[in-house]
Amino acid sequence: GESDDVRWAFYAVYDGHGGRQAVDFCEARFHSVIQDELRTVRPRAGAAPSDEAIGEAFTRAFKRMDDQLRLLGAWRCGCTATVVLARRTATALRLHVANVGDSRSIV
Repeated sequence: GESDDVRWAFYAVYDGHGGRQAVDFCEARFHSVIQDELRTVRPRAGAAPSDEAIGEAFTRAFKRMDDQLRLLGAWRCGCTATVVLARRTATALRLHVANVGDSRSIV
């Protein structure tokens, strides 16, 4: 399982178009949505999720955000996103990078 010296960090860049509504919404909520999704993929209490499970959590989180923006009526604006989930242990740093839209990253 994961020990107490494991640290997680979340970083994101949102690039809006057509207004700030989508960017502001994602900035305020995406980190919580991905955290919720990660809680659902842990194989057992305290264990680290697999790389595949983290990728699936990102996919579900992006979908949830899209659905929530649609419910808000944010039809005339949107945003791209590049997000990084970092997991540091005593011996390693693992980065999980995801994007949606035409945003890209170089690691």
